[in-house]
Amino acid sequence: MRIGIVTDATCDLPSDFIKAHDIEILPVTVRLGDKVFVDERDFDTYMSFYEGGWGDKFHDAETAPFTVEQIHDVFLQKLVKKFDYVFCVTVWKDRSKIFENATKASFAILRDYRKVRAEADIKGPFSMRVIDSNTLGPGIGVVVAEIARLIQEGVPHDAIRRQADTIVRNTCALLAIDDLAVVRARATKRGEKSIGLGAYLLANALDIKPIMRRYHDVNEPIARVLGFDKCCERMFEIACEQIYHRITSSYVVVAYGGNPREIEHYEGYKKLKEVCALKGVELLTAVSSMSLSVNIGQGGLAVAWGTDEWKAS
Repeated sequence: MRIGIVTDATCDLPSDFIKAHDIEILPVTVRLGDKVFVDERDFDTYMSFYEGGWGDKFHDAETAPFTVEQIHDVFLQKLVKKFDYVFCVTVWKDRSKIFENATKASFAILRDYRKVRAEADIKGPFSMRVIDSNTLGPGIGVVVAEIARLIQEGVPHDAIRRQADTIVRNTCALLAIDDLAVVRARATKRGEKSIGLGAYLLANALDIKPIMRRYHDVNEPIARVLGFDKCCERMFEIACEQIYHRITSSYVVVAYGGNPREIEHYEGYKKLKEVCALKGVELLTAVSSMSLSVNIGQGGLAVAWGTDEWKAS
């Protein structure tokens, strides 16, 4: 059986990994004023975006995932002929309509695929599963990379489906956030009140940067650090300790809202490389999607891995 993976552009993984595992990307449109970017996880487009001075427009950014019809067309034109079973992994459903759109599209895809496969002289049924990753950025990367590994190892699709639930539940992502103004503006636009005005003004005045954690359905700050560089070092320190003692995934994913070479000077990143080598897991470093950056600000840094337990240090 030919098993494939589809994910949306908010999945932070290196382009060479995506190509090596033949992962299909559903683009996300990002509108900044009069400028429209199509996020397809293209490195050159990302560099143009991050080096173009667009950060001051992130407050009013608008993002649009593929519609139900567009997802349906991608599957019918390409994927139902290329694969027999497809896992469609999306960003956390509270952050985008892509999960909802993909779920709705799946009904029409499963209704319409037979004619397409018959015309291509492909025998046998086609099926798919839409998975809410329940995370974002590099967290999605961990989920997708783990499923890709299972496919490569020849694990049957029904076993992968069962394991995927555990992978999603155990994925942990940490985010070091530099631009609180963008985070507050975007949260307010969504109707959230996670960062009050008083807390924002105090943090901004004192240059306090938060480390956010997404784990087990909870999105919360776990540390506040003076200065962004120290915040990043602390995030890597926390990640290294947790990964060394409690990692359950075969991959650790790091994502940065800019050129990944810019984070190589962090001692914590160097230590993370060492810890991953000691644990026998692969470290994947990627450019953050435009979709993630317009929500957490340019220059944000994040790391994700799988763990079935978190213990405070």
